[in-house]
Amino acid sequence: MNKIFLAVIQMTFGVALTAQAALEFTNVTGVLMPTNISTLNAVAYDGNDTFVMVGENSTILAAKFTSSLTWISNSVPGPVTSLKSTTYGAGRFAVGGANDSFFSSTNVYSTNPNTWVGTNVFGLSVSVQGLTYNPNINRFAAVSSFVNVSSADSNLTSWSPGTISGLNFFQERFRGIASGPTSFFALCGLLGDIRTSFTGADSWSVSRAVDISEPDLFGIAVGAGRLISVGSRGRVMISPNYGVGWSFIGAPIDTNHINNAVAVTDNEFIVVGDGGRIFTSADLDYNGSSWTSNAVLSVSNVAVTANLRGVAFATTGIMKGVAVIVGDNGAIILGGTRPAIPTNPTNQVVCSASGNTNLSVNLD
Repeated sequence: MNKIFLAVIQMTFGVALTAQAALEFTNVTGVLMPTNISTLNAVAYDGNDTFVMVGENSTILAAKFTSSLTWISNSVPGPVTSLKSTTYGAGRFAVGGANDSFFSSTNVYSTNPNTWVGTNVFGLSVSVQGLTYNPNINRFAAVSSFVNVSSADSNLTSWSPGTISGLNFFQERFRGIASGPTSFFALCGLLGDIRTSFTGADSWSVSRAVDISEPDLFGIAVGAGRLISVGSRGRVMISPNYGVGWSFIGAPIDTNHINNAVAVTDNEFIVVGDGGRIFTSADLDYNGSSWTSNAVLSVSNVAVTANLRGVAFATTGIMKGVAVIVGDNGAIILGGTRPAIPTNPTNQVVCSASGNTNLSVNLD
């Protein structure tokens, strides 16, 4: 048996619930990982056993879950930079940041910065604000903090700019990007801007045009047959048909709140934002019309008030069902459902009906 002493289970999941229970969240900042971590802006999962988090001061933090929990702290080579985005694909993690910085690595478990190979994406003094990978066509895509979008093959040998129809050069500013089925990509930006591509990021059309009355959009995700984007003034928008039509979500996400990032699980949305707030909705059939504001447990009994910047959820691999959320001042929050009562009389550590038999609890 592969025993994973998962922090979420060890520290907070002492009461057994069913496998269909709602996600619960635990603040593990400074408890399970290296101390003095800078603000973390984004997180990605490799589909197997590793999450990678990136942030200020060139910070890269990898968390590998196997027979134990291992944290590896590293940085990208060269001048100190602000890393804004990360993704995984084709056997490597990729990270992007200020001044068109971009790095990729096939060995995130090394503490040698030179294992990260650098290049440029846009050839301009802009941030690589968002990154994604589409496994259906083996293609990476990136957006800048300005009005640039480029894509590259799985070898990352060269980046090709996309064609953006009807570009509003003076008002459009991109912030996030996501990939979906077949050759689909979507991006979001300031003033409610959303664009989609069904051509592998080669050409982009307007899904929702910029509007000075609209909130800024900072995060976008694809999953469960839906496209979801979040942003300032509490904005959450969901499209059941990949950007052709949109629904706007209200309570409990008030209009004074800033939502920074979103992830989609097999059956739930996770939205994170300023002030340590986490919202979830399992109401996929009705396009997320019912939302829950989630409390965050803390191993140190300190309330989570940090602005949360990124979220990733494992839908495959030995960490299936686990969420990692990152934010200001090195904030790291783990999420998952409580394990059911062990029922095997010869093995009392396997999480009964968890949907992931690799997960186990430590009964010592």
